[in-house]
Amino acid sequence: MIRLLRLLQGYVLFVAEGGFVERFLNLCKINGISLWDIKNDGVKVKAFTSAKDFDRINLAAERSGMTIIVEENRGLKTFATRNRLRVGAVIGVFLAAMITIYLSGCVWSVEIQEKDGVKPDNFTQTLAELGVKAGARKSKIDILEVQDELLKRHSDLLWVSLNIFGGRAQLEYTLVNEKTPSDETLLPTNLVSAKKGVVTLVECYRGTPLVKEGQHVAEGSVLISGVVANANGTEALVQAKGKVFAKTENVIVASAEGGRPGKVSIGAEPCYGVSFFGTDIPLGRSDSGELSSATRIFCRGYEGQLPVGFIRCDYLSVGDGSIALDDDKQSLALLLECVEDKRSQFEGARLKNVNYSRSLNGGRVSVSAKITCIEDVSVEKTISVEKN
Repeated sequence: MIRLLRLLQGYVLFVAEGGFVERFLNLCKINGISLWDIKNDGVKVKAFTSAKDFDRINLAAERSGMTIIVEENRGLKTFATRNRLRVGAVIGVFLAAMITIYLSGCVWSVEIQEKDGVKPDNFTQTLAELGVKAGARKSKIDILEVQDELLKRHSDLLWVSLNIFGGRAQLEYTLVNEKTPSDETLLPTNLVSAKKGVVTLVECYRGTPLVKEGQHVAEGSVLISGVVANANGTEALVQAKGKVFAKTENVIVASAEGGRPGKVSIGAEPCYGVSFFGTDIPLGRSDSGELSSATRIFCRGYEGQLPVGFIRCDYLSVGDGSIALDDDKQSLALLLECVEDKRSQFEGARLKNVNYSRSLNGGRVSVSAKITCIEDVSVEKTISVEKN
């Protein structure tokens, strides 16, 4: 703190020599001249004093026969005097500070959070009309008034909240949910089996379960009925809800003969160019094909290779054709096709076992995969109701 006060007031580093050192120090003390960091060797004295006290130190120096030599002036006043001609720098710093202060009080961006990819119509335009836009002064935005006005103008809003963080205005909202149809308006359904298998788990949310764990079910058999019994002995039709997991066996078969379709090379086409100081200048280019190889031939001078030469690029033209594969590669390609084709079918299933087999019949390769898994086999089926 003391060093800061001295820097603001200003201080001087001086050397006094050529007289009576002790008398000089005594006179400074008698006249209230503050000195610090004093270095006295009996012949001369070196010390610091404030800029204010330095103006009175000459009297003590004259009475003691000392000569004052100033080594350094420090402080705010000295710095301002030394740089008084740098008006442009001072103006630049002042303008930068003012611009920063002004921009910190503005909204730089408006962020509207979308709900399920839906944003109310003309939402951005309404906010701009209410003063919430890029460049608006934060002090002039009445958050509560903006929220109330948004709810009045947009009937599809249930709740809205406007928050300002730094230079960013963020708007959050909740839309009014449309009424979902009641259970009475839904068609009654059963849950039936999409595959044959052995039931491992029954989860019935609504309806009457007709199967239990360990029971074999056939394709199309009813798993959960949409007919429920009321307490008064009557029956009602509902939309059955639930999941029935079963252990199923699925067989995938694929076969192919000859090569596999793919891109094959149908010829090569050369292209020439010039290399000049590391820059390649083509003299022609094949319209189609992939670069196969490039050969560079540089000119040579008396002391070595020159950065000038010729380039030859060979491009392979490709087209649709048949790729010859041996039996093992053919089988692997077929299996990969089966997996890609049936991936979505077993996406939610838990695999238990997979057995692959391959057969060769002349030039024809056949592969099959027997997949055992546990999956939800229930699907909805509308109950036909006869009207009298």
